Amino acid sequence: MFIVCPFLLKKIGGVKVNALAFFPFILLKNLKQKEDENLIYHEKIHWRQQIELLLIGFYILYLFFYLKNRFKKMNPYQAYYEIPFEKEAYSNSPLRKNRWFGWLKFIK
Repeated sequence: MFIVCPFLLKKIGGVKVNALAFFPFILLKNLKQKEDENLIYHEKIHWRQQIELLLIGFYILYLFFYLKNRFKKMNPYQAYYEIPFEKEAYSNSPLRKNRWFGWLKFIK
């Protein structure tokens, strides 16, 4: 289910946000984004990650990895792109080929 809410999706932690997965919803800045297959695919991977970690675990680990990266003196964008969940979601492999807990292989 898609929800358009441009006022919510500005910047989070210094990173510009275009969409946000919050199972079972995908929050979008505008309805046109619904047609962006790469964006929707990316957010669906986050859905699966949220299911794997029972939602709350996903957000706790997401915040942990982001803060860990910031403590390593990464700027907000670097810290975001180094989060294992984002690495898996940006990996561009089809969802059906991504393995459960596939984000674990991106932990350094």
